[in-house]
Amino acid sequence: MENLPIEEWQKRMQAGESAAVKQAISDLNLAKVHRSQAGALAELAHRLNLPQMVLRLLNPIVRNEKASLDPATPLELAEYAMALNRVGVVDEASSILESLASADYSKLWLYNAFVNMTQWNYTKAATCLRKHLRLQEKGSYAAVIAKVNLAATYVFMERADEAEALLKEIVAFTEQNKMKVLYGNSHELLGQVYLLKGEFAEAASALEVAEKALQGSHGLGSFFVEKWQTILQARQAKSQGEGLSILLELEQRAREISHWETIRDCEYAEALITEEKSRANRLYFGTPFKEYRSRLKRHFGVSPTWRHHYMWEADSSSSAVVLNVAEGKTSNSSLELNPGSVLHQLLFVMTRDFYRPMPLGLIFSRLYPGEYFDPLTSFDRAFKSIQRLRAEFQGSGLGLEIIESGGSYKFQHHGLAVRVDLKEKLPAKEWLELKQLKQKLPDRPVKLKEVMDVSGLSESKVRAILNHPDNKSKVQKLGQGPGTRYKLAS
Repeated sequence: MENLPIEEWQKRMQAGESAAVKQAISDLNLAKVHRSQAGALAELAHRLNLPQMVLRLLNPIVRNEKASLDPATPLELAEYAMALNRVGVVDEASSILESLASADYSKLWLYNAFVNMTQWNYTKAATCLRKHLRLQEKGSYAAVIAKVNLAATYVFMERADEAEALLKEIVAFTEQNKMKVLYGNSHELLGQVYLLKGEFAEAASALEVAEKALQGSHGLGSFFVEKWQTILQARQAKSQGEGLSILLELEQRAREISHWETIRDCEYAEALITEEKSRANRLYFGTPFKEYRSRLKRHFGVSPTWRHHYMWEADSSSSAVVLNVAEGKTSNSSLELNPGSVLHQLLFVMTRDFYRPMPLGLIFSRLYPGEYFDPLTSFDRAFKSIQRLRAEFQGSGLGLEIIESGGSYKFQHHGLAVRVDLKEKLPAKEWLELKQLKQKLPDRPVKLKEVMDVSGLSESKVRAILNHPDNKSKVQKLGQGPGTRYKLAS
């Protein structure tokens, strides 16, 4: 096994030769990488946005079952967790980082913050960033990065005064130390703060400074400035129609570059401009993050419809056919998925977020909770499930699709409505089977034998449905012994 020039690659990256380094490490035979260099190579690959390489390199170490191998180090575990987070396997990533709570690793709290931010857990992310910040040398680049990220969490949580105070501190430091990009990033966040506070002139001034500082920079920095300048322009428009037209143009631009969170932000701005709860309802049901939903409640109050279900229409016209996600079938029976099956689970997880496509890693982790991710097989298992659901959609003859966008997958529909509920997970298949029994049985108490005759199910299966914990409130047991009858609630 050859000795890899890790330090040389790090220096070349600092000199702006990241592309060459990325090519060099991409060509490596990972099976020949010495264990002593695995963690450092993974850290380098992380910086170069090569998560799948990190997973292939570290999975045999992290998930090894050979007693002869040394356990994974905190560095190896942390980098493996971050690679999982990058491909969407957030639950396993969180679990690994939580297991390292007492480990001595300088980036642990920063990585914890990033994983929480992926899931919109900004309160937890802020706590992690404050812990990380206490471990950094005052005035160091790492400390400034931590402060910028902490300020961003305050903005997302709408803690405007705290965000403003911290950002003004960062602005002064980055200007003095000629950190041009961070100086621009801080002003972009300040623009968001002033938007939150309704101080539009100050927002425009901050975003103008950000625009100049980030001009010509790589990444999405300039787009974010353009985005908030456009939202500011829409908020200041003379009429609702003008404001909505401005936001529509931004949405189209976001679709062109596949920046889906901008579309969510545009719809949020539309709800603020119009004060229409129907727009807030769509955001509420189409965003599976508790902290985001809490923000909607603060601004729009609690709508009664948020406690039940939502009809997701593809357009403004009403639809005769309805796809009920919880039941896995359409009202015209063109599509009927087996209750609780993998395909039913896939339909459920893909309809929880109306905006952001799902990476294959996230799809795998939702379909097979509790299973460790395997870089050699998990992507393929998730993709094959997508192919099978696509075939079901095509066979239904309805306007149902799963489209691919940058390696992630998004549910789309047209010509029908989709009924979604505020459930964290799909109901047990016994709950769905009880609903099917209810449709077949007369509206009166029935004996077990009658249920078996009508449904064609075995005695053990009928008892499993009737006695399932999820069905406790829906089944009333009357009498005892051979004369026992069951009344199914509506």
